Amino acid sequence: MNISSRSFVLSLLALAGAAMAAESAPVRLNGLMVDAARAPESVEYYRRMIDFCADWGLNALLFRVADDQGTAVRFASHPELITHADALTPAQVRELAAYAQQRHIELIPEIESFGHTGFITRVPQYASLGDARPGAGQFQIGRASCRERV
Repeated sequence: MNISSRSFVLSLLALAGAAMAAESAPVRLNGLMVDAARAPESVEYYRRMIDFCADWGLNALLFRVADDQGTAVRFASHPELITHADALTPAQVRELAAYAQQRHIELIPEIESFGHTGFITRVPQYASLGDARPGAGQFQIGRASCRERV
């Protein structure tokens, strides 16, 4: 396996500590987490992560899809929300899910909501949805106008 990404190496280091803890506690899910929302990688990188999980007897990959900084998925209906050049298309996400399933790895999406929406509220047409505080990056869900749009 060619390890060329710093984040991949950091994930491996995290795995070492998690593996020791997992040995002493009965858990149904053993796996890794990738923060694709902040630092999206190529599809090939995620395939290697899935292969790594399978090779090491892990059964889950928590896939952080959206956070305040951005999203790892391209939304066809909202191209203005694309925050990263490496953001995945819906077809690529489906392909990764199928690839993971073939290797008995549960791909678990994590989507931050309401309090982590800066990548949305920084777009001028959606700025009115956000908290008035500069840099707050959250929906002001208490306002009726925000609830109606969300």
